[in-house]
Amino acid sequence: MSDNNERFGAPGTFVLAIIFIVTFIALYFLNYKYLASIWELR
Repeated sequence: MSDNNERFGAPGTFVLAIIFIVTFIALYFLNYKYLASIWELR
């Protein structure tokens, strides 16, 4: 097995994945608000 001293093997990959997810969520909601302001319901 592994020692308790070992850390997560790829912290840079994890950070990049978190940045990608946060960016995707932010752009999704910004586009949603933009389209909601353009497409007026009657």
